[in-house]
Amino acid sequence: MSKMTKKQQQEDFERLQGGKPPEGAVRRFADVQKKLAAKLKEKSTIRRQAETFSNQIQKASGNIVDPGRTKQAEDGLRAITDRLAKQKLTLPAVPKVPDGVIFGTYTLKFTPPYAALGVSTISGSTGVYQGNPVLSTSVIPNIGQQNVSAVSDTSKPSDGWANSVIGIYFKPMFSQATARITVNFESTFSWWVNSIGKPAMSVAEAYVRVDQYDGYFLPLVEKDFVNWFEYTTHELRFDFGSTSGSAIVDLPVASPHFYFVEIWLVVQAMAKGWPGSLAGANLSVRVPSITVDVTATPIIVNA
Repeated sequence: MSKMTKKQQQEDFERLQGGKPPEGAVRRFADVQKKLAAKLKEKSTIRRQAETFSNQIQKASGNIVDPGRTKQAEDGLRAITDRLAKQKLTLPAVPKVPDGVIFGTYTLKFTPPYAALGVSTISGSTGVYQGNPVLSTSVIPNIGQQNVSAVSDTSKPSDGWANSVIGIYFKPMFSQATARITVNFESTFSWWVNSIGKPAMSVAEAYVRVDQYDGYFLPLVEKDFVNWFEYTTHELRFDFGSTSGSAIVDLPVASPHFYFVEIWLVVQAMAKGWPGSLAGANLSVRVPSITVDVTATPIIVNA
């Protein structure tokens, strides 16, 4: 029996992968990044508003009496709580599965470079909420590595974030199936919050996200594998190190749809400058492989 050529192996892999996604899918992925930026901005705005109102109340408790401003701050904090309480929770979408009967299983193993999201052009983005934080984001496609960093301005108040994303896609061969997605990762990190009276905040998250694509990206599931939130006043706190492991996601899939598996990194640093407070967040993640095991689910037609 003759050995398969590299070209034949690649063709078989692409067939199992489900072919190419519709034209414009990568371009439309920019909408996903915009929604993430809007979510980060909303959270940061709420935190800054709460900080302002809390400072007003603390000044009042320190014998700086201004009943009007104190009442305004109390009402402001209450309004933030009311706003959070009214937020509606939305459960992840479940794709509609068509009828059919088929059995089987197959595995797709992806290794760098991961080009499904066009990492040469969509490597990441940054955003500034206040001042001049030092922000950076990069992707090294050949080894599947992402790097993000956010460091506060040393002399003035600042607040900003950075993110990056890589990913793959697949289209199931079965009308109804379960996909087990295994993302192997290696990460290194460092963060610090240093305060002598003013608040400092360092935030980071690395997570796997799966979107169903049918002309637009429909988020199905997210699972984080690196996560920290550090907020302090009157304290120096820090950490650095490395982690490795696998993030596993299971979800139902169906043959009419393309599925994008994305690895996101997000960091944020907020501080007031020195003397006062400093903050930083650095995160690097390398993904040696992404494995997708697709197992058909037998169903009964016209039962």
